[in-house]
Amino acid sequence: DDQQAQATAQAHDSIDEAEGHLDEVLDVLGDDANQSPRDVCRMMAHFQMFKIYRLRDDRAAQIDALELCMTVVAETDRSDDVAAYYRTECAKYLHRLNQLDDGEDN
Repeated sequence: DDQQAQATAQAHDSIDEAEGHLDEVLDVLGDDANQSPRDVCRMMAHFQMFKIYRLRDDRAAQIDALELCMTVVAETDRSDDVAAYYRTECAKYLHRLNQLDDGEDN
């Protein structure tokens, strides 16, 4: 039990560290539209934040991160496979989260 608790604490520390790093990356990248290399990094960072919030089972934060990623996809001047990948993945996960919310309302 002690080893399990220690491993869980280490995993949470790693998640916290990753979240802090991604927050710093997003701060550096800023919100300027039409900067293709930065847009890719912003999409990736928001999507990774979604994955962190998924580990924490924080649905509201997951939706926020996915919506931010979708905003970058919508604003970018990129029309390549990278933008298409994030558009598809974000839409898929947003749909799943919305289905969960709808299921709880019924």
